[in-house]
Amino acid sequence: MGVQASHTAHPVDEHTGKPISVQWYRTKIPSDQFRRLHQVSDLRGAMQSVGWLAMLAAWFCLALDCHARGLTALSVVFVLLYGMQVNFAINGMHELGHGFVFRTKALNALFMRILSFLGWLHPDMFFSSHFRHHRFTQNAPHDQVWL
Repeated sequence: MGVQASHTAHPVDEHTGKPISVQWYRTKIPSDQFRRLHQVSDLRGAMQSVGWLAMLAAWFCLALDCHARGLTALSVVFVLLYGMQVNFAINGMHELGHGFVFRTKALNALFMRILSFLGWLHPDMFFSSHFRHHRFTQNAPHDQVWL
């Protein structure tokens, strides 16, 4: 399937038969401020990504340890904490896929695959619909988020 699935026909207005056109508004931001807001760093990206993975590993290890010691209630708590955190893997995958975490493209790709695996997400399937979403963000029914 992959990204090419996002190249579907442009949606048309059912009344006029003409292609849907979205009127976008771009907030005016000085270019130096824009560049500063979009700076990426391998060091900061590693601190965020490795920190997230370390915390996930901590919940996993604590759940296993509590289970081994027969502390069922604590084991359940750590399993729930693990589950709540891993549920946000899609957010990390989204930012990594856009290249907004690491300066190095290969690091974005590597960590995107790691988070995709841990979150049980298929990046090609996700970005196929995500590209369409960006074309029609918040414009129902053409934004697939609303489907």
